[in-house]
Amino acid sequence: MKTKKQELIFDKITFTLPIEEDEREALLVRVNEPDFYQNYKRKVYRKTGGRYKNNYQFEIHDGNTIELSLYPINKSHNFLRVEYNPAKLGKDGRKALRKFLLKFLTVNLVKTIYFHAKVTRLDLTLDVYNMKPNLYIHKNRVKQSELHRDDDVITSQIIGSDKSNCRITLYDKNIEQGNTDSGTTYHRIEIRLRALDCSMHQLDANLLNEFAELNFFKASFLKEKRLSKKFRNRAYKHGLNSALNELDDNDRRCYRRYLEDHQVYPISLDDSDFEEAHKVALGSLVHTKYKENFL
Repeated sequence: MKTKKQELIFDKITFTLPIEEDEREALLVRVNEPDFYQNYKRKVYRKTGGRYKNNYQFEIHDGNTIELSLYPINKSHNFLRVEYNPAKLGKDGRKALRKFLLKFLTVNLVKTIYFHAKVTRLDLTLDVYNMKPNLYIHKNRVKQSELHRDDDVITSQIIGSDKSNCRITLYDKNIEQGNTDSGTTYHRIEIRLRALDCSMHQLDANLLNEFAELNFFKASFLKEKRLSKKFRNRAYKHGLNSALNELDDNDRRCYRRYLEDHQVYPISLDDSDFEEAHKVALGSLVHTKYKENFL
């Protein structure tokens, strides 16, 4: 059996949808109907710093949930917000989500989601197998980074702040899952994208450039005498983006040239089928007749 090298997954998606004013009250009534919400073990919660007044969680399939929000605090935002993880829901769960939306919204509204709802967040995940551990990641033009380790083993790295439109996380899935004797390395690269300003239909393979722009370096640079001890210590503790950001422009250019001697290319996007991952994650929301008639 051939061991897979990597797998592209749509890990989380958030979309918003405008709702006509005369339909809003009907949605609020429906979301509070016991016959509707009890079937989905609805929870009501407050979201600190959230953008919506009414926030709910519904269990859709096999313990997996979605978040649904109504009434944006900023009235210029779309009235309805939905966030879920297509990968966790699985095939049956994605079908169950569509049924849930059909019960909650009108059929005509559900038809428009794939083609007209605005994507406000998308998490793309690349699962990579047999990649060497303890590689350091870097992305150009980003100042912040964090690095976490257990003893001398890197468990996770983050590039970008929590408010960034692009935030990248690399972590060891074997360590996370406690599979220390798996026989193969298993890492996950998550890229969280915000402010995409497009529909699900408009998402395309250009998004893979976010992975292509990611640089990887062997830990051997930590013994590179051309790099200052202060730089190496900061890179060890906080990651390369943070360490490089502390330098002036001239030193940064020099250090990046020195780092090239330690650069590796552990991932390949040639085998990453964006269209297939897109179809698997979001295909259940495509209404074929709507597509044929209006696009």
